[in-house]
This record gives sequence, structure tokens and C-alpha cells, in this order.
Amino acid sequence: MTLRMAQEYAAAQPENEDDRPVREWKAMIRELGSVNVGAIEQYKEVRERFTFLSAQRGDILAAEEKFREGVPGNVRRRQGISSAYGQRERAGIAH
Repeated sequence: MTLRMAQEYAAAQPENEDDRPVREWKAMIRELGSVNVGAIEQYKEVRERFTFLSAQRGDILAAEEKFREGVPGNVRRRQGISSAYGQRERAGIAH
């Protein structure tokens, strides 16, 4: 049997219904496009940055809380420590 004869024979065969879903799935997978092989490394970098920034945020919030506990509210209001605006006014810096 030659290649041409085999191709003609295969073309003459009725379509197997069992193969159709497989072909459809393969076509849908091909339509998704190429795989991002760098995605795992990118995820690791983003996760590391998120962890670092989350820790920094936690440190800032803890320092702010510690500051608020150490300075009575009436002193903060009187001296303008609680706002950058008050600090700028005292220093004579224009907005």
C-alpha cells in the first residue's frame, strides 16, 4: 500500500464520533496560544515583593501605633505633630 492509497483510504472512512471531542479539545487548547514559561519566575518575584512590602507596611503601622501611644492627643493637636500640614506651617514652607 502506498502513502497515497492510505490517504485515500483514510479519507473514505466515516468520521469516528469518539474522536470528535478529542479534536475539539485539541483545537481549543491550540487557540489558547503559547505557554508563558516565565510565569513561575514572575510569580516568585511578585510574591517576594508583596511579602517585603507587607512587612514594611506592618512596621510602619506598628511605629505609628507606638507613636500615638507615646504622645497624648492634646499635645499632638497643640503642636501639630499629627499632620504634615501643621509641620509645614510651623516651618514656614508654602504648599
